[in-house]
Parts: sequence; structure tokens; C-alpha cells
Amino acid sequence: MMYWHYGSAAEWVGPVVMSIVAVALLAAIGVVTALLVRRPAGLGHEADPATAILRQRFARGEIDQDEYDRRREALRH
Repeated sequence: MMYWHYGSAAEWVGPVVMSIVAVALLAAIGVVTALLVRRPAGLGHEADPATAILRQRFARGEIDQDEYDRRREALRH
């Protein structure tokens, strides 16, 4: 006697699991890419070049703390 395959869970479980794995993989790739591209604040990246120069001058000892604070406040305004 011949038995015909009338559809079972095995027919749709495989594609569903594969789709879930594919979406999870794409999401993981997106998260890793976003973390690599985005620069964390405070790691030496200055948005304002004048502030970066001021910090370098202070680090080299060319200006003291009071002058650094005064000029930094002036640059913020």
C-alpha cells in the first residue's frame, strides 16, 4: 500500500527556523556594524578643533588651569 505525504510539521518547520536564524544573523551583523562605526564620546574625538587645540596646549603646559578654564568657557558661548 502506498502512503502519500499529505503535509506535516516537517514541511514548514524547516523554512520557519531558517528564516528566524537568517533574521537573527542579519540583526547581529547590524549591531556589530553599528558598534564599530559609532565612536564613543570622550575618546579623544573633539567636535570643535579649537577645543582640541586648547586641550593640547594645556597638556603641553603652555597655559595654566585658570587660562584653560577661561578660554574653554569663552569657546562654549
